[in-house]
Amino acid sequence: MPIKTVQIIRKLSLKSWGGAETVLWNCSRELSISGNKTDVVATSTFHSEGVKPGKWFDVSFFPYTYAKMNLPPENAKSLDTFGGNPFSFDMLAHLKSSDSDLLHCHSMGRLAQQTKKAAKSLGIPYVLSIHGQQNISEYDKIELKELCKNSFDYGFLLDLYIRNRNYLQYAHGIVCHSKEQYQLLSRRFPNKLIEFIPNGVNPQKFHPDAEAGASFKKEFGISEDVKVVLCVSRFGYMKNQRLLLKMMNQLKSEEQNVHLVLIGNIANQSYFDKLNLDVKKLNLQDSVTIIAGLASTDPRLVAAYEASDVFILPSIKEPFGIVCLEAWASGVPVIASNTGGLTDLIEHRETGLLFEPNSLEALVDKYYIMSKSASLRERVIKNGSLEVENKYAWRIIVKKLEQFYQKVSDKFYNK
Repeated sequence: MPIKTVQIIRKLSLKSWGGAETVLWNCSRELSISGNKTDVVATSTFHSEGVKPGKWFDVSFFPYTYAKMNLPPENAKSLDTFGGNPFSFDMLAHLKSSDSDLLHCHSMGRLAQQTKKAAKSLGIPYVLSIHGQQNISEYDKIELKELCKNSFDYGFLLDLYIRNRNYLQYAHGIVCHSKEQYQLLSRRFPNKLIEFIPNGVNPQKFHPDAEAGASFKKEFGISEDVKVVLCVSRFGYMKNQRLLLKMMNQLKSEEQNVHLVLIGNIANQSYFDKLNLDVKKLNLQDSVTIIAGLASTDPRLVAAYEASDVFILPSIKEPFGIVCLEAWASGVPVIASNTGGLTDLIEHRETGLLFEPNSLEALVDKYYIMSKSASLRERVIKNGSLEVENKYAWRIIVKKLEQFYQKVSDKFYNK
């Protein structure tokens, strides 16, 4: 039976795109293709940067506040990028006037509480998705505190108005995108409907194409005969791209013909500045290409995978790792940190190689193993492709989501 939903998210911008945005956009599309009515709402953060209503659903943007007086505009922009906890009266009013059967929020904090308040007003259930919003480094926490230190926080007044607490406890359903989070919340809320639904990928978007890969190398001045190591991930402390620069420094000293390509959105400017400073200090300017702000719809993103010989994700923490699915779909072997959702996603030596997080020695060792063993590369590429087709295509993921919505609705209306 078709269901009407509103999908809610903090930000939606092609130039500030991440895992939560990927999940929301693709799930909304597939839900609509399956005959469900779906609307998407977001704060107006970065909304001028390219996102337009799709042919499958409408997208609405709403003004917002961080409830901080005297917050400098540049600091507010930093909160937009990472760590902000917005509130929107206009979005709340819009949600309260919805004719939907269910609200699905992909953010925590005040937006989740707004969703709870609107659902209660409408007499319908609401679902929360946990996208790893708790994965924030100590460096990020310090910077967030620094950004807000000279502003007056009147957020407590908003929190009193929307009763900003217990949105997890009172959610009618929780979607977890990592098994670790699923197990944690299942123990915390044993009687709640909680489902592990992994992230997905569009296999048709990512496919091997030698010409596109060659064009990418030419555009960015990368030699045709060099081996390319790719990492696609937002630039922030938890993503740990600086470890890849240390790896490149060692490979360079061992005269390896390797070029590193880093692609992502800038989540933390100070980290990004340090990353670029590392490149200069290590004299890696000719061996490293950094591409910031590449839109998720830019064909050069797909071409970057097609130009690559190996994909490495060195995160200190990672709730899932959608980019590993993209690498699999592109026929690129994966090396990743043995942490968080990556541990569940990747089967060591079968669909990729795992290394101890933040260990340069372990990373370099796994790089050489992947580079030198043709049989291993062939096996992980083949198995990764099968994983994508059989388990992680969006049509499969959204079928599970539809079934979960039905469970939530049945329990809510039959209580």
